[in-house]
Amino acid sequence: MNRKLVIVCLIPIRYDFLCASILDGLNQLNHEFYCDQLTNNATEQNYIQPEKILPQCKRSDFILIFSNTDYQKRKRFIMSNALAKKTVYIDGSDHNYFEDPDGINIWPAIFKRENPVTFEYTPYKIKSLRNAIGNVVKCSKDLRQYFLVRRKSSPLPFAAEKAYFRFSAQPGEKDINIACLLRGYPNKRHEINKMVEGLKIPNTIIGAVSNSGWATDSWDTAKNEYYKTLSRSKISISFPGTGFDTGRFWEILANKCLLFSPPLNIRMPDPFIKFKHFVPYNNLNELKNRLHYYLQHNQEREQIALEGYKHLIKYHTSKKRAEYLLNTINRKKVEAASRDTKIGDHTINNR
Repeated sequence: MNRKLVIVCLIPIRYDFLCASILDGLNQLNHEFYCDQLTNNATEQNYIQPEKILPQCKRSDFILIFSNTDYQKRKRFIMSNALAKKTVYIDGSDHNYFEDPDGINIWPAIFKRENPVTFEYTPYKIKSLRNAIGNVVKCSKDLRQYFLVRRKSSPLPFAAEKAYFRFSAQPGEKDINIACLLRGYPNKRHEINKMVEGLKIPNTIIGAVSNSGWATDSWDTAKNEYYKTLSRSKISISFPGTGFDTGRFWEILANKCLLFSPPLNIRMPDPFIKFKHFVPYNNLNELKNRLHYYLQHNQEREQIALEGYKHLIKYHTSKKRAEYLLNTINRKKVEAASRDTKIGDHTINNR
């Protein structure tokens, strides 16, 4: 897409990984874009005063509306000003269903972060006929949501922001064997932390580093220690939170660590390939065995880490993600125009 675009972004008040990565990418492209908040990598140059939002929306090529905080308020603004036809909805929620189910009948283009690869369903334990019927009903609803998301939306996972590349260390300079920087809540992440701790491998760091909580803005210097630790690490472990996509997945790859992650279960443009770009694990025992293996096989470990980094740079930086978003929107516009032309021709031919 070579033409300079005018884009208005209606964004969350709080930090949101997906929104921040898209805005970080738009800042690196030569387009004119405006934001209604000074958050998520929006700059003073991008910020637009409330009284100027509507005129800018009307002159824009399209509007990006993000899910999350205050979405319904921004949606009402779009609908009351008849701007829906030029609005693109970006669902960055943790769920594999649409945060706004009515949106599929409103927005001409929809992007979904948690865009599932396969249908997954966990039934209730059958204790009665009523319970069994409930299972069937729930499964049919979940199945419908799965196909709805696949059919109506394009995948849009997180990406690596510029901030993730603050520090750089060559393979020979990496002095931390394993960085397991998961917040130790009493869940699967906590179990992983405890398992890695039990391995008693020298030069291992476990748990959150410095001020690396989810609410910390990615440009905040409080995360310097976190990125320094990743840059010095040979291996780092990611595990999903509420949704599969997590910022840690991209931060690890950006720092040339060997990424350990559960197999991908969301759709990605140009996805990472297991054992070529990252090491998958399905359970604690598999994770333990593969940690030992790759710590003992330096050349293989460094090669996969390098291939993962190169694939990230080629397809998954914030700039590449913004380019993918704009190109997909443009393709959908062309497809819609083509459909309208065919419908028009059919109407004329049948008069």
